[in-house]
Amino acid sequence: MGYEVEGSDGSAIAVKYASQLAKEEGLRIKFFRSRWEELEKHSRRKFDCVYNDAFAWVTSRESLEASARGIYSVLNKGGKFIFQGAHQWSEDSDKEKLIEEDLKKEGRFQVLAPYEKKGLKLIVLITREKTPEGILGNRIHIIEEKDQMRVEVASVLDMIKWTRQEYVSVLKKAGFREVYSAKENGRGAEPYILNIGVK
Repeated sequence: MGYEVEGSDGSAIAVKYASQLAKEEGLRIKFFRSRWEELEKHSRRKFDCVYNDAFAWVTSRESLEASARGIYSVLNKGGKFIFQGAHQWSEDSDKEKLIEEDLKKEGRFQVLAPYEKKGLKLIVLITREKTPEGILGNRIHIIEEKDQMRVEVASVLDMIKWTRQEYVSVLKKAGFREVYSAKENGRGAEPYILNIGVK
């Protein structure tokens, strides 16, 4: 679409495979390794926009504040930080309802499409359960490689922990001058809501 894009992740493996996937798709995207709180140290440039689809998963207030400062540090003046989570139309008391709605929407069980590449076969099964902090997704990876089969399990907490007020407080403390939410028409019946912090 004409955007000049870079990607980052705290995992060296994620950066390696993201680079390979981008190349396979014919895309020229630079990737670098960095945790969000260290972006200023590892990024060689400033951006008009930072999109982060996992900001809501940060588990402590200290880490949330450090991450917000790191993201702020790589934005140009007027740049936007876009993320998911509690939005301006939600109430702090909505957390339980949001968890229930998300669990209903995502479903308790899911089987992802099988993946096969260069002799490796992967099937991912996901089971979800409600916790006080959000939804715990247990991802069961069934891996077949060289006639050997193994199972790996990763538990990921899809968090709905942070309230709208907490996001605003954290972003303002990091230096963002404005925080608002926007509704986008998604692929489903419900609008897709994103939060935007403006430097």
